[in-house]
Amino acid sequence: MNSPLRSALFPKAIKAVAVKILDGESSLRQESGSAHPSQSVRCTLAVLCLLSVAALLLRLLALWGNPILPRDGIEYLGFCERWFEEGDAFLDASVRSRPLLFQYLVVALMRCGLSSEAAGVGLNVVAGSLLAVPFLLAGRALFQSEIAGLCAAVLAAVLPPLVEFSISPMRDCLYLFFAIWAWWGVIQALRTGKPLWATLVGAAALFALQCRFEAFELILFGGIGLGVCLGVLRKSWRSGACALLLFLSGAAAAGVFLESLPGYPSVLKAGLERAEYTKNLFHIILFLK
Repeated sequence: MNSPLRSALFPKAIKAVAVKILDGESSLRQESGSAHPSQSVRCTLAVLCLLSVAALLLRLLALWGNPILPRDGIEYLGFCERWFEEGDAFLDASVRSRPLLFQYLVVALMRCGLSSEAAGVGLNVVAGSLLAVPFLLAGRALFQSEIAGLCAAVLAAVLPPLVEFSISPMRDCLYLFFAIWAWWGVIQALRTGKPLWATLVGAAALFALQCRFEAFELILFGGIGLGVCLGVLRKSWRSGACALLLFLSGAAAAGVFLESLPGYPSVLKAGLERAEYTKNLFHIILFLK
């Protein structure tokens, strides 16, 4: 491919992807209207960069003012230190059945030379600073308003509970980051009527599930519920079935990605062990009654 043709096609492709994500459009704009979406994308990117930097500075300031770790955070860091010192031998069946994405990332950062506290807090500070991105997209898609999206992003940057989550070495901030991406996909699927958004929902829901078990609600509402809603809205059971299949495909792709990470516990095996543990616990409860 010659240089003029490459320079003519690649900027258009990059602009098309940015417009589709940030503007929430289902198709590319016509060439005659390309100036406005391009300017909107640049403004949105600038706002997101400013909000993310402001959120990062606010979280660093909060960490400087309150460096004391919560008790639960200390327990998480102790877990990560044992995993780091003992290796995979520490991960018995009861441990593998837990959501371990946050702990895995902390241990990975520890292997790069960071302390457990710096890795755990730093991971959440970065994730918390980036919360403005999915909040802006979800707010704008839900209310169909640039102002609403901007307000949601500002709240994500400055809301005290979110700032507190970001400076604590716990799973909540990372879970919320993935969960908001999943809900944005749900909103977009219902707004546009396109089942393809269910792929994003499935992938984000599995990542959130690897942080906290509360993400099961994303499977119920984002998987089964989204399929039912699309089937009713479009009056076609095929649309609902397609959404459910795409949701499962997205979750499977995320699972394959996690399985490929070195040292990460098998997602499928952990799920089966958790199901067996839940069944045994249910039998014990019935026996005690």
